[in-house]
This record gives sequence, C-alpha cells and structure tokens, in this order.
Amino acid sequence: MLDRGGQRPGRLLVLALLGLAACSDAAPDQDRSAQARADLAVIVEALEGYHELHGEYPEALTPLVRPDAEGNHFLSAGTAATFDPWGGAYVYTRSGSDYRLVCLGSDGAPGGAGAAADIDAVDGNPSAE
Repeated sequence: MLDRGGQRPGRLLVLALLGLAACSDAAPDQDRSAQARADLAVIVEALEGYHELHGEYPEALTPLVRPDAEGNHFLSAGTAATFDPWGGAYVYTRSGSDYRLVCLGSDGAPGGAGAAADIDAVDGNPSAE
C-alpha cells in the first residue's frame, strides 16, 4: 500500500525509528564527561566521609559500597563507584594519606584529548575542565 507521495508508510516509520534509536543509543561524549565528573564528586564525598570516620582512606573503592563494621554506608550499591559512563572502571590509587581517582575517558586508556581525556580528582580536587 502506498501513501499519496508514493512511499510505503511502514518504511518511513522504520527509518524514523532507526534515526531515533541512533540518536538515543549513544549519549554525546560531552554528556558522558559531565556524568563522569558528577560521579567523581559523589565518590570523593564518600571517600572523605570514610576518612573522617576511619582516619584514613580505604585501600580500594569496595569498602565504600559495603557497610563497615559499624554498619555505615558511604555509597549505595550500584552507584558511581562501579563503572564510568563509557563502561570502564574508575581507577583509584592510594599512597599514604593521598589518593587519586580517575576516569580514563572514552578510550579507557591513560591520557588522551577531548572525550578520551582523563578526568581525575587528586585528594578531592577535581581536574580543570
């Protein structure tokens, strides 16, 4: 069956749906970078809360998600501590009383530019945008 323009209405609908799926399938890297910065802020807040209560930063991010011996939660399970917006793990390193928290960007590798650039927080201070 053809519409007045000689097109098949079903084909136009399929093309429109494919276009919508392509637009919504991958969030723009700018939005993902903003989400990674927001995630880092949440994790930093949890790290600082852990430090305030325990006098040191955890060795890994896992203790932030699990309740400690007193039953304190610092992050809800399934929150920011798991994966960055590109599906990579956030990288956390601790050296004595200092720490670094990094999102490796869209390429999942250190360094990079644009969407592939690292986004980090060193001792709670986020990197410049």
